[in-house]
Amino acid sequence: MEDEGPDSNFVKKRKTAISGRPFGKSPESPIVCPLGIGTVWCGRKWPPQNDSYSYPDNAEVDAFLTQALSRLRRDDERVVIDTAYGYGNADARIGAWLKSAAGQVFLDKVLIHTKFGHSRDGPPPAEQLTLETLRRDWSQSCANLPRVDGIYYHLPSSIPEELALETLRDKDILQELIRLRSSKESGLTAIGASISNANVLKTAHSEGLLSEFDMLQVPQWMVREEPTLISELHEQGKAIAVNSPVRFFAKHDEPPKKSFEDCYTELWKIPYVSVVLTGTRYHLPETISYSGR
Repeated sequence: MEDEGPDSNFVKKRKTAISGRPFGKSPESPIVCPLGIGTVWCGRKWPPQNDSYSYPDNAEVDAFLTQALSRLRRDDERVVIDTAYGYGNADARIGAWLKSAAGQVFLDKVLIHTKFGHSRDGPPPAEQLTLETLRRDWSQSCANLPRVDGIYYHLPSSIPEELALETLRDKDILQELIRLRSSKESGLTAIGASISNANVLKTAHSEGLLSEFDMLQVPQWMVREEPTLISELHEQGKAIAVNSPVRFFAKHDEPPKKSFEDCYTELWKIPYVSVVLTGTRYHLPETISYSGR
């Protein structure tokens, strides 16, 4: 959500809560809250062109997580917390809170997902990812977080298409991810890729490079513009996480011609969408209200 200012007094709520849905298609797939929590703003300037960004203190991050999980959790669901090595120190701050007395009460109600391949504080990556990159980022994520339920390749559109595909073709990276998942190291049960380029996703799918993945993360415009592709991947058992639900359409460079609420609710109507990740900082109560929580 495009944040314009604090919204702590918002109390509107939908009459009917949107049901959770399986994160994947196997009988063991956890049921997740339809709204997940994006955390990039907790650790670095976001969006990159946001000149009004101010670095949050620990109290703001802790209060945000407490409010989000208090409102979103259900006994039979888990809430996705989405972070990344490349989100500055967001994973360290989230991990510190989840390890605290205040956060530990929520630990069995969350899925903690991270990503590898983006520098901590530098510009978006433009090079092929390597096994060494995975090992560096994984080590830091495990040190910072109490548990890692899932990890994605972090493949933004800043990486040239062929280099992104070469990353996905790298058998050493894939085998290491499979090993980590098989051994459930640090609690890992899911591997996947966050891909922001439709051509990369199409080619990777056609080459069978996604067959071992449990989950994919894509921007909202890709879900809308590539419904056949995304639906097919979901039918193959992959959970579909959607990011940037109300940001400008990447291909058309224009804001959505809908209310923020409609941006979310239309995504939730799509049967192959597993979770929609919000990046909001100042509009949390309003955004949660869209889900009826």
